[in-house]
Amino acid sequence: MNLKTLQIAGLGALLGLAATTANAADTANASLTMNTSAPRTCAVTGDVTGSGPATISGGAGGAGANLPSVSVNFGSSLVDPVTALPTFSTTVDRAGVTLSHKVKLNVPAHCNYAGSRVSVQSVNGGLRREGAAPAVTGVFGNGISLYTEVERATGGQTHATVAGQIHSNPNSKGSGQVANAWNGALQVTLAPAHVYTFPTNPSDLILVRPAADGTPLLAGTYSDTVRIRFGATAL
Repeated sequence: MNLKTLQIAGLGALLGLAATTANAADTANASLTMNTSAPRTCAVTGDVTGSGPATISGGAGGAGANLPSVSVNFGSSLVDPVTALPTFSTTVDRAGVTLSHKVKLNVPAHCNYAGSRVSVQSVNGGLRREGAAPAVTGVFGNGISLYTEVERATGGQTHATVAGQIHSNPNSKGSGQVANAWNGALQVTLAPAHVYTFPTNPSDLILVRPAADGTPLLAGTYSDTVRIRFGATAL
């Protein structure tokens, strides 16, 4: 009896298993979750190009985190060959500043996060004479102040991020912040300039003449290095 009972129990189990298999669904469902992440980054995306009254070279191979090196050579156009006085001019009114020797550089770039900073630094504080000064009698100039401006251009519109400023002191800096992530270009303006102040009367016009101070420049080579950074921190 125990044997039959065991046989029936075993048979019942087999029959029950067969019945369950016959009624199983013919479709199985699974859910897969995938993810990845993009890092916060600011990068140069192309060659730097430029225009203006100077010889502009370099700027090729721009890609990645660093700006390619660009050379802007004004030659002898900023100084009168006879008097050694500055030949560039700076005109100021309430509407803004007009500079006679303005160079514009276009830097294809992007920052893929909000709140990035754009900054500019003049290492020498303008174009300064290289090397030790010679012995002099009387007064000579040994530097030319530099105007810089950095703008973010995207979507056909230009938004100022570092307003125009005059660099007259070594390592002078300026910076601004961009509210949104941006993909387009940085437009960099460089120009020799006379130090100026805006007029208080809207009808006033100030022309800082080429020989405004009557001071000739010492013979020599004048240079500056301008650094531009865009990213999480300013210069």
